[in-house]
Amino acid sequence: MKKLIVGSGFKMRKSVGESISYTKEVSNFIKKNMDSINFIEVFILASFEALYPMSRIIKDSKVLKIGAQNCWHEDSGPYTGEVSPKNLKEIGCTYVEIGHPERRIIFKENSELINKKIKACIRNNLKPILFIGEDKSYKDKKQVYNILENQLSSELNGLNIAEIGNVVLAYEPIWAIGAEKAADVDYIEDSLIFIRNFFEKRFGFNKSKQQDIFYGGSVTLNNALELLNIKGNDGISSGR
Repeated sequence: MKKLIVGSGFKMRKSVGESISYTKEVSNFIKKNMDSINFIEVFILASFEALYPMSRIIKDSKVLKIGAQNCWHEDSGPYTGEVSPKNLKEIGCTYVEIGHPERRIIFKENSELINKKIKACIRNNLKPILFIGEDKSYKDKKQVYNILENQLSSELNGLNIAEIGNVVLAYEPIWAIGAEKAADVDYIEDSLIFIRNFFEKRFGFNKSKQQDIFYGGSVTLNNALELLNIKGNDGISSGR
């Protein structure tokens, strides 16, 4: 049985102290409710400075995992100011967020760089969370499908079927980030069906069913349950 994925990304909003306090609260909640949530995997994506002390808090947890919000595509070298995926693994990270729309737009990250980062994560036994999504709500859904297919084809290029299994897909339409409400349920479901069909064509039916794919974009307490019930959706994430 696949685990339900529930995650939160802090962006650059929480201080180190706030990140540690939040992690402690979530960890304590999980420990108290372990019997009822052992089918869930919870991840927290925080700033680099907070990751090591957070990893000490969740050290023995089977449910709660931490991850970085970015990394470089080399393990070491003359890359001043960048962060090594090898070091992220060493301090206890499980996940690394790759290709978030803000990285694509603000920092001009392209598919070639994203592909390199994904491979670097897999090389270091980290799970890359690849964020994909269209820039606006198109009336013609074929335009959305073309965008998603181009992202998937180029950013997963060169990965074998075993490596693909270590990638987590986050479908997050850019236009839904920070919006008053998430995309419509039918709209999301159509996109998730297309993504799974992409994996089925490339890697087979079983791999398509096994692939972890979740939705992000204006997820709130009010709409979380509705989003989780979307066919083919493995979870949700929100920016805090």
